[in-house]
Amino acid sequence: MPGDSFRTEKRLRQLINQLVAFVAVLDRDGRIKDVDEAALAVAGLKLDDVIGLHFWEAAWWNYDPFIQEQMRSDIARAAQGETIRREARPMKTDGSLLPVDFQLGRIVNERGEVIEIIASASDITLQKQHEADLEEERNRLALLNRELRHRVKNLFAVVDAAISISARQIEDRDEMIAAARSRIHALSAAHVASIEEEDFSVGLRTLLTGVLSAQCPNADALTMEGPDFQIGSHSVTPLTLVCHELATNATKYGAWAKDGGTIQVAWDLVGRKADEDERENRHDVRIQWHEHIAEATALEPFDEGFGSDLVRRCAKQLGGVPEYERADGGWRISMRFPAANLRE
Repeated sequence: MPGDSFRTEKRLRQLINQLVAFVAVLDRDGRIKDVDEAALAVAGLKLDDVIGLHFWEAAWWNYDPFIQEQMRSDIARAAQGETIRREARPMKTDGSLLPVDFQLGRIVNERGEVIEIIASASDITLQKQHEADLEEERNRLALLNRELRHRVKNLFAVVDAAISISARQIEDRDEMIAAARSRIHALSAAHVASIEEEDFSVGLRTLLTGVLSAQCPNADALTMEGPDFQIGSHSVTPLTLVCHELATNATKYGAWAKDGGTIQVAWDLVGRKADEDERENRHDVRIQWHEHIAEATALEPFDEGFGSDLVRRCAKQLGGVPEYERADGGWRISMRFPAANLRE
């Protein structure tokens, strides 16, 4: 009866509209016969806007001819009895694309012939976000793993070199052991500080504090001043060794060899050339080390021995050269490194 047919159709529409998935009913040629409200809302459409259109001509898919042709081909296969399931991206009202799990099913008559095609889709935005988050986490862990391998390899190489060269240049066994142990402890302090950051970088002030505090005789013997600046993981080892050797020299022969001596470490960003862009990566980081010896004494030369050679080697690795100046009261050492190098 006509009334029963109307009630059945109304009940079916209410049922479809209660579904979480997007649903559309198509004829064998792919023309739209019905669509649920959720699918219409995604593209800001009304039912009258799409009834009678080929499914691939509707606003969900007409943003790209390739996507339309792919949809037309899928519907043709579904009309032959094939079930289609894949990821698709219909266009939303705001022009963005919505990731969905898309499927084409079929309704058949008593002879098994396809009479209608059911297009359905489920929003998988959260799933895609979770997949992206997992991929980002995998990439982050892979990067950390590579960084750890690189760092451990470098540390072993530096320690091996420090011990080997010390053994050749220091005759006294106990002195050699003490020198090697001191350098290893300095490296340990710097690297412990750096692992607190996810990318293994460390602030310059934090690095200096970790390296120098072990040899600093008291709180008044060291002052530091400079802006925040992060030292990249690959620069931690050479810069640590530079600062450690300067502190060791100060402890043996310089400001910290006698009571009352002080060291001031200051750093700032300076432009390389006046005509270059004033972007930070076009700057150098200038580190100035100023020793003040409390009692006047003859300054030991700074250009001999393994320690000073190690300072030059490590500074060169960072793209810099230390400059030594005899000043009233002690040594002034100035070093300039490309900021981009220190960030690596």
